Amino acid sequence: PSSVLNTAYSERNLILISLGIVEDNSDFREELVFQLSNSGFEVAFEDNGNNVDAKLRAHPCEILLLDLGLPKEDGTEIAQRVRNSNPHIGIVMVTARSTMTDKLEGLNLGADAYLIKPVHIEELIATIHALHRRTYPGQIDKPIDQQGWELHLHTLRLTAPNGQEVQLTPREMQLLHCLASSSHKPVARKDLVASIGDHWDHGYDPRRLEVAFSRIRKKIDAVYNGDPVIRSARNLGYVFGDRIDTSES
Repeated sequence: PSSVLNTAYSERNLILISLGIVEDNSDFREELVFQLSNSGFEVAFEDNGNNVDAKLRAHPCEILLLDLGLPKEDGTEIAQRVRNSNPHIGIVMVTARSTMTDKLEGLNLGADAYLIKPVHIEELIATIHALHRRTYPGQIDKPIDQQGWELHLHTLRLTAPNGQEVQLTPREMQLLHCLASSSHKPVARKDLVASIGDHWDHGYDPRRLEVAFSRIRKKIDAVYNGDPVIRSARNLGYVFGDRIDTSES
């Protein structure tokens, strides 16, 4: 999708906020996914309400962006059901319904915020951050771990916040160095592939990249039991969700 606005991810917020999007307009949904993923959010989506409950059970999100005029089930019904089963989730209705009656109904049925299409991406991002601060107090402005991570380029080691070390292969080091250089923003798969000297457009099998990150995650999980730091940015690539510094040692 074409990007019409420049967006910036707040460098002071080292928490990767997880979003769910329920939107049946494919063009608008793809633009939202692109903009929000590119702004540092972890994004999953559905085009109707049928699979929302199962998706939330399998992959809980912190904030749900919800259209109202959906096929098969209206967004107000979804909001009411999600609110009853997930009282702590943040719900933002993003809809073309612009009357005061619609807005009051949406807010009364469980929405925390109500935005009318066409929505400015800056307003949406500001709303998400404001809602996250209210819903999850104490997380914003607080790094996942104060010590952070350190990538030792010459010795191919990754030091976790708890002081434990992961030994990396040269290719794993290149991938992590690429993520570390992105300032907490998602890195596209083709850029990650280029960082290891391969070519995305010349028959590269994307499963090789998935396998590589799966192996890195397993190595990290073996020495560190904190929140996952290597996360997928749907339809884009990967992001390192905590502070990470590089060292020439």
